Amino acid sequence: MHELSQEGKYACSYANIEAAQAARGNAERGVETICSSVASQVDLYLKQNMLATWLYSTGTKVALMCGDVSTHNFDEMMLKANVS
Repeated sequence: MHELSQEGKYACSYANIEAAQAARGNAERGVETICSSVASQVDLYLKQNMLATWLYSTGTKVALMCGDVSTHNFDEMMLKANVS
């Protein structure tokens, strides 16, 4: 992971998402846990907080509207969340 990131061609990070298992049937809480874990690990390993900044502002609104993403129109969700 570190070697790939150092080459400059890729940006690699690792996130352990086992904590999402504690949500047990609460998909919203599970997805929130996964997103938070990924964002914090990108910040830690890559020293880039853009993902966390987005997640805790606009991203949260989008995630709450998603529900079952397979049944929604992504562009429509982004418009409702006021995301360009």
